[in-house]
Amino acid sequence: GDDVTLLAFGRMVGQARAAAELLSAEGIECRVVDMRWVKPLDEEAIAAAAACRLVVTVEEGVIAGGAGEGVLEVLARQGATTPAVTLGIPDRFIGQGPVSQLFADLGLNAEGIAATVREALR
Repeated sequence: GDDVTLLAFGRMVGQARAAAELLSAEGIECRVVDMRWVKPLDEEAIAAAAACRLVVTVEEGVIAGGAGEGVLEVLARQGATTPAVTLGIPDRFIGQGPVSQLFADLGLNAEGIAATVREALR
């Protein structure tokens, strides 16, 4: 899709794919890119992502200093003006519980990712 690129890291690829399916049913077309590794970042994939209306990074790690911030740095270096959103674990205390529940609470499941995309495209 050409509306949004979801740059997903690790096990967030599955959640990103599920979010893309939800959004597709609403007419929002998403590309999902499995970034495979954080270092070095795939700068070609990031440049291609910037051709969409929105770039969203999805990681299961901490946002501060994480892969998403690395993507933002690459986008800035490339001179991209595409809006970007980073999803991951915020820099605050996170309670314990089943991973699926924690992902839902943090908006890192398919529904949460899709909600973030909808909001960012408004």
